[in-house]
Amino acid sequence: SINVSSESIMCKTFKKKIRNLLTKNKMLDNLEFEITESILPEHKSEVIDFITEIRHDFGIKFSLDDFTT
Repeated sequence: SINVSSESIMCKTFKKKIRNLLTKNKMLDNLEFEITESILPEHKSEVIDFITEIRHDFGIKFSLDDFTT
């Protein structure tokens, strides 16, 4: 799994690199993104959009990374 912050998801370069990686590498069936639990309210909509697009387009799993447990 890969830990991803909402700040990373807000970065257009990050999103472009992730899409390129997933498009070029079909061997990532077991990949999972762990979104840090500290999603800033102002990023919420864009984070949800990113998760929805990547899950739909590539079937990648997402989870919430809970640092307090």
